[in-house]
Amino acid sequence: MRQFEGKIAVVTGGGSGMGRELCVQLASEGCHVALCDVSPEALEQTRALCVSAAPKGVRISTFETDVSDEELQGIRDQMERMGLEVDGVGDDEIRKILEDRGEAFRDEAPLTASQAATIILDGVRAGSWRILVGEDAHVLDRLVREDPEQACEASFAERLQAETPWQLGDLDAPGGP
Repeated sequence: MRQFEGKIAVVTGGGSGMGRELCVQLASEGCHVALCDVSPEALEQTRALCVSAAPKGVRISTFETDVSDEELQGIRDQMERMGLEVDGVGDDEIRKILEDRGEAFRDEAPLTASQAATIILDGVRAGSWRILVGEDAHVLDRLVREDPEQACEASFAERLQAETPWQLGDLDAPGGP
């Protein structure tokens, strides 16, 4: 796909971060955007940014929706395989850990949301079948390909932490980094 003009994009998580940046960049190129997020305030903010960036006639629609999976047992299992102790940790604490990690990623990642969105859209334009965003994604990809059976083990998480250019902080701390 060489251009986005006249196309339609649906962006989940469009209310903030990389999702917001994808929406704005797509709209500025003439793409009609349906943006989805859990926050009505964030939706409205992103919609306003898209409308101001978009050429006349581009449709921007918003949908308040939650596409996340509230089933936390799978997340608990994965955390245990990574060597994290989750026995006795409540669902609200698990949610807080995930929220804190998301915020740490947003605040400490070496790329901005705008830079990440540009990499994604450039990759789509170039017809790339696979798009890796950031050096950490390249390290993760290499490590998984080298030893896919170990990808959910604690030793894998340790190798990833040792080889990525930035760190999430203390992974064992309840409440996140």
